[in-house]
Amino acid sequence: MCITKSIFCCSIMRMVYCDVFNSINSIILGILMNQEKKPHQWLSWLATIVLVGAASLASFVPEWYWHHAAFIVGNALWIAVGYLWKENSLLWLNIMLTLIYIVGLIV
Repeated sequence: MCITKSIFCCSIMRMVYCDVFNSINSIILGILMNQEKKPHQWLSWLATIVLVGAASLASFVPEWYWHHAAFIVGNALWIAVGYLWKENSLLWLNIMLTLIYIVGLIV
């Protein structure tokens, strides 16, 4: 009786696990498959690479001060991407960050 009940419980748990896993998998695939590639994707990747480079310079060699210019260039690229994608939050975030960097260099 105990072995039969254990096998029955394991098979039910396996079915539930498979159903849950398949449901999650189909949701994730549905999201990934329905995403359209945004235009100017290359520009966003270039901006990301510039910002990662700026952060690396700021962290590892802060005495060079090149990271200030790199942050301004990277955020300016993201401003262009935000404008092209019509993403106001992205646009205004990077406008504000660029202004902060510029004011920080002046003051």
